[in-house]
Amino acid sequence: MWCYIVAIVLFVLAYNYDFQANTKGKHASYWLVCLLLICIAGFRYRLGIDTLSYQATFEDNFPSLDQFWNVWRAGQLPYEFGYSLFTSIFKTLFDNWFVLQFAIALCTNLSFFCFFKKNTIYPFTAVFFYFCIYYFDSNFETLRQAMSMSIFLFAFEYLKERRYVPYYTLCVVALLFHNIAVVFFFIPLMRFKFSYKLVAVVTLCCLFLSSIVISFFGGILDIFQTYGTDMMADKANTYIAGDVWGVNEQRISALSYKHYIFCLLIYIFPILCLSFVVEKTGITDKKNYYSPFILIWSIAISMRSVLPIMYRVQELMLPVIFILFAESVVRTLQSGKFMKTCLISYAIVVMLFYWNYVRFYQVQEFNHTRPRIVSCTPYSNCFTKEVDTEREFFYREVGAK
Repeated sequence: MWCYIVAIVLFVLAYNYDFQANTKGKHASYWLVCLLLICIAGFRYRLGIDTLSYQATFEDNFPSLDQFWNVWRAGQLPYEFGYSLFTSIFKTLFDNWFVLQFAIALCTNLSFFCFFKKNTIYPFTAVFFYFCIYYFDSNFETLRQAMSMSIFLFAFEYLKERRYVPYYTLCVVALLFHNIAVVFFFIPLMRFKFSYKLVAVVTLCCLFLSSIVISFFGGILDIFQTYGTDMMADKANTYIAGDVWGVNEQRISALSYKHYIFCLLIYIFPILCLSFVVEKTGITDKKNYYSPFILIWSIAISMRSVLPIMYRVQELMLPVIFILFAESVVRTLQSGKFMKTCLISYAIVVMLFYWNYVRFYQVQEFNHTRPRIVSCTPYSNCFTKEVDTEREFFYREVGAK
């Protein structure tokens, strides 16, 4: 399948340019890979569950600019203000979903590639992890969140320099594209000297106290329903109290010792492995701006078993995590230290293979009988507009348009 071919190509490039430190053609290869990923996402046709929803909303009387302000004043925008305005501009200028789709793919991937290029000397390895772990979600599914993250990646430079006025300005813009960007507002308050022991303590506490912590989400839901907009209240009800993404009695009753052992081995231990290697290789020395991302990422993962929507918070931290993984992997393998090599290898194997198996190949019987991988492969482009029978059946099962 096409995704495996791309992953193999990226692995070879990472080995050649990052591990072997070859420089011939490095710059051109990097941006050619960027162009490839932009084109794959930009020219896709009916790939991604959420893509169908965005496309249907765009084509079904989405307000153009001359109608936009009246719809906004009436409180009837389908999405957050920023994304709605962005979409409205393309609706007015082109009135073609695939032009907008390409623009989103362009913004998303350019921001990620610029971010990797600027923040690590091993950008191909970071791109490899990006493609294997987050490319499909950011480009095929959570488009508003991806746009919000793209804006934040430019704010990251101001975070490093402690220039908080431009940092928070860009965070406000990111918030206009997706409400989840509110998490970025807390990051400057969480800068601390990195310690894998602190990450371990906080992560384990969140895991074992998760049944207590989730009791507070009822109050959070009440706040959204009382003071938030209709869209915020609806999202909160879906993601906090819903059967699929929210807290329910079935998940709470499943919190047995077997559950905790499984979470420790599959979700928590890979985080601790990465944290240990990051500290021991000196990656975070004099770079305490990395610390909040690892801590928030670990908390979100530890809470996912009882509140699945926390994966959205986890995803917000991934660009920085990819940098840390790239630095850790290359430095560790080049050093040949046995213990660190074993730990980072365990984290990679679990994240790349088991996590992806659960996401793409494990059938979630509560809403469909086919694996999610059919939503992104085989590839179909917007020029030929070929329709895959298996994929369309899957979309009907999950209620996609």
